[in-house]
Amino acid sequence: MRLIILLLALTVTFGCAKEKDRVNYLRQGYRLLDNNKFQEAETAFTNALEYGYDFNKAYIGLSLTKTRSFPEDSAGFYVQNFEDAIPLLDNAIEADPNNPYGYALRGEAKLYSYDYQGAIRDYEKLVTMAPANPGGFFFLGKAKFENGDFQGAINTLSYAIGLDSTLSQSFYMRAQANDSLGNYREAISDYNFSTQLDSGNTDVFINRGKTYLSLNESEYACSNFTTAKQLGSELAEQLLQDHCK
Repeated sequence: MRLIILLLALTVTFGCAKEKDRVNYLRQGYRLLDNNKFQEAETAFTNALEYGYDFNKAYIGLSLTKTRSFPEDSAGFYVQNFEDAIPLLDNAIEADPNNPYGYALRGEAKLYSYDYQGAIRDYEKLVTMAPANPGGFFFLGKAKFENGDFQGAINTLSYAIGLDSTLSQSFYMRAQANDSLGNYREAISDYNFSTQLDSGNTDVFINRGKTYLSLNESEYACSNFTTAKQLGSELAEQLLQDHCK
């Protein structure tokens, strides 16, 4: 699961006929995106690009037709779509290097195509441009976690939590980083906060149960696996069989 970074408002201006046509194509493209009509949206954004200016919004729209659309249910297509979005976002950022949304989306595309160091660079740029946005720090922490920098992830996620302590995934990700460093009590505390904010995430109960196993506290572990099973987790059934006979 991923957090949704707040979109920056897309502002448009009116002028000559060409600019009005460009604005219409941009509006049409984003409206089609909202309705999950990705191929039609791609055509609209391509038409907007033909007018030769304001490339940033059109390239961002084109990138979204890739990263919000997955033509087949496979990991390969999932990664390929994010990889295909990166050069479009390169163009968007070149057209407007002061728009933080371009860095947010390119960071996401790199993160989910396994270029963790590239994602870190983009998210570091993002948080300098939008230092009050907890989403940027969350994703920077996630990228550091995936890159194996668990302490760096903890530090960054702690900053995200300081900006907004109501986001369950910030606590969940920090719990996983603490787990990876063997900080089991700290991890349990973060899992607790995460479940208080979102009691329906089975992954939290599964991972908190595993942490309790690491602490040799099987009763608490089994209680978490039972809750995860009640919430519909198939993995929980296997964990109950393996550890809670």
